[in-house]
Amino acid sequence: MLRGLVLVIAFSGCGLGETCKPHTWRCAGDELETCTPHGGGVYGIPPMHVDSSDPTWDGAASCGANQCIDGTGDQRAFCAIAAAPDPACGVDGYACDGTTRVTCRAGYAIEREACASCAAGACAGALYAVCQDVTDCAIGMTCTNHTCEQPCGCADGTDCAACHAVDERSPDPDNGAAPPYTCSAGTCRS
Repeated sequence: MLRGLVLVIAFSGCGLGETCKPHTWRCAGDELETCTPHGGGVYGIPPMHVDSSDPTWDGAASCGANQCIDGTGDQRAFCAIAAAPDPACGVDGYACDGTTRVTCRAGYAIEREACASCAAGACAGALYAVCQDVTDCAIGMTCTNHTCEQPCGCADGTDCAACHAVDERSPDPDNGAAPPYTCSAGTCRS
């Protein structure tokens, strides 16, 4: 009887965690997760041996409502800026939407950057670009000390929407986190 119970438990998966292939990605609702391997070895001070364990799904980013996009084919799951595909995104890489450079993955925008001009994915006059006068910078920016800057009207030291509007990025780890822009003396600073 006991032997039969052990066999049922062993083959039912009861108590076992969900297995995954290391370094793969998935969406769990609006959360982006990655499969993390847990190798054994000697760690710490004083040195201590740690046994390896099965890989686990770990949170990588909170994407936003319906903005975690499951990968297809060779494309891994990722966070997008919006829940719907971006019309400017025909292929992966850079595209232009007027004077905005869009970084695309699987038809979705993962970054949007304001430019003075955008051609073939090349962005001129973006935030902190070198400039001679205001015409070298994206609309709404100023040219101060030969640098394109974004004015803001928020209280000093606070996060300001005007700052993020010129460099919007999804929280996808491969995309790199958007700089922590704050308003300082009427100008966005990172």
